[in-house]
Amino acid sequence: VLEEKTFYELGSAFGQVCFVAESLGAKTIRGFELSPVHMWIASAIARMRGSQAVFIRQDFFEADLSQADVLYMWLIPKVSTKSCEKIIQECQPGTVVVVFGTPLSGVTPQKQIPVDPEDPQGLKFSVYIV
Repeated sequence: VLEEKTFYELGSAFGQVCFVAESLGAKTIRGFELSPVHMWIASAIARMRGSQAVFIRQDFFEADLSQADVLYMWLIPKVSTKSCEKIIQECQPGTVVVVFGTPLSGVTPQKQIPVDPEDPQGLKFSVYIV
């Protein structure tokens, strides 16, 4: 799914998901993070790993998302609606959006994948195609 794709993580923290995306073949990996501490640690880990991932200290609402093939984010309810509007405005048709936590507001996901298959009512990954 990620081979030769451009992967963006919105709210990348220490970059773990970016590193997984890279191991799955993503060619361009960008993590957007507001916390300078998280961004600095993620960048240091990337250097130690020899990773091509780039971490940017920026509010993802101000980032240009138009080049992403795949977006990943862990949403909290208060940013769900605003995130959905930005994604629809900026992402190209066919962009895959994977959301952990609160689904995008007002949009039905194409697929929902339970984190724990034994608990289908628990936390889910919601997958959308722009």
